Amino acid sequence: MGDARSITERGPQIFAIAGVLMLMLAAYLVGGDALTCERHGPSVDCEVARSRVFGRVVVERTTAKDIVDLRVRLTTSHSGEVLPPDAPFAGKTTTNDDLMVKTRAGQEVQLIGGDESGRIADDLKALLNKPAGAPVTFYDSFNIIAGAVGVFGLIFVAFGAIAMGRS
Repeated sequence: MGDARSITERGPQIFAIAGVLMLMLAAYLVGGDALTCERHGPSVDCEVARSRVFGRVVVERTTAKDIVDLRVRLTTSHSGEVLPPDAPFAGKTTTNDDLMVKTRAGQEVQLIGGDESGRIADDLKALLNKPAGAPVTFYDSFNIIAGAVGVFGLIFVAFGAIAMGRS
């Protein structure tokens, strides 16, 4: 059935492999969401491009052509223990703002979410109300998260290599 070494003997290799996998995940995560809204004659069009792998691969593209209206939608989610109905809520409530636009065709499209949605909505509303204007752009980066995952991956690889050198 192969090599019968224990998990403790294989621990350094497992640690190093987990670190390499974390480094690969970090490389995938580097990128972000790029929003661009521009006026094209009488209409305003927006596009969100979600990129990964050092920003070189666009994994999703959302477009909204001929925008006529917009709003910021507040979404709320609750997490916590399941308690009896008469007990007070003992969990965590999370809220998020989503920038929603409505096209002339009646389609409602979610462009981007997060804390900056209100500011972006104000900029986009100004672009909608003017016959001409500078494009509205926004970039939301995942690089901080990718960096944290990468650092943990490097630590795992280093500890695994050190442990393999000692055994």
